[in-house]
Amino acid sequence: MYIKVKLILFLFLCISTVSLQAQPKPPSKEDMLKQLVKQLDLTDKQKEKVSSILDVVQKKLNAFKPGSGSYERPPMDKINEVFKYQDQEIEKVLTTEQKKKYAEVIKERENRKPPPGKRSSEQPGDFQK
Repeated sequence: MYIKVKLILFLFLCISTVSLQAQPKPPSKEDMLKQLVKQLDLTDKQKEKVSSILDVVQKKLNAFKPGSGSYERPPMDKINEVFKYQDQEIEKVLTTEQKKKYAEVIKERENRKPPPGKRSSEQPGDFQK
């Protein structure tokens, strides 16, 4: 009996580990910056400004992570506000031509989003109100 309990716990831990590893991680600030530099052909000055914007965005998103005093998932509208801020601030440093390209980047990002209620991070047992 004791061996069966150990075996079940071991299998549970293995399955849990695999499911956690399967969840995609968001791109790092550095990866995002490299991608934007490539897609928009940013100047060095623009790159510095966008880097500062991404720092602010990262701090805002980190405030939503567990350990910041809350154990529940932040509402998507709050997260979307952060990305709207990011987009508005980045657009301020772009030329007219770059803004057109950035609009395409935003459209691609929107197309990759899962439908509402189907976020890949939602797992049984998530804390929700």
